[in-house]
Amino acid sequence: MRISDVSCRVIAESMRYAIVRHINYLTIVLNPDLVYNPAEDTFLILDHVNLKGNCSVLDMGTGCGVIGLSLARSCVSVLGADINPYAVFYANLNALINNVRNFKAIVSNLFSEIKGVFDYIVFNPPYLEDTAKDVLDLSWAGGTGLVKRFLREARNHVRDKIFLVVTEQMFERLTWDHYRVRVVAEKAFFFEKILLLELTPTL
Repeated sequence: MRISDVSCRVIAESMRYAIVRHINYLTIVLNPDLVYNPAEDTFLILDHVNLKGNCSVLDMGTGCGVIGLSLARSCVSVLGADINPYAVFYANLNALINNVRNFKAIVSNLFSEIKGVFDYIVFNPPYLEDTAKDVLDLSWAGGTGLVKRFLREARNHVRDKIFLVVTEQMFERLTWDHYRVRVVAEKAFFFEKILLLELTPTL
């Protein structure tokens, strides 16, 4: 499914059920039935990932774009990528609403449409260890298998560091070959703990 296939439907149908949130001094519009609604994992990144200067960023799994748009205020360029075309629509819409001109979002299945190398990659992946039945399911399902694939492919697209959110269970299941790992922050809930990791590629 391409973004052009859903744009008219998003405008005509989805926008009727859109909500408006004010996050990190941004006005964010999204339909929470179609796009991940920013939650504690999002705020963990917003609170602890501060990138500045002449740097390029890939916001993998951009969703509504709030992370990428926040980083675009202090970085030269940010590319958002998401397999969900509805997410890409809303991310680009939010860039327009907030007059952020150095951010754009594209449809990509992880790195399938990504070209080039970025100084930093930020990824807040879906945690559910379920099998996705369609594109929308992929916004919530993926888990350890998805992150394993991401870790294999990301090394070819990053110069400096990767910031990745995982659950404590995912952290224990994954192997971290080719990366130096630092826990930047964590947040505990009654049912799980999430970790924000800083990954530095090694030879």
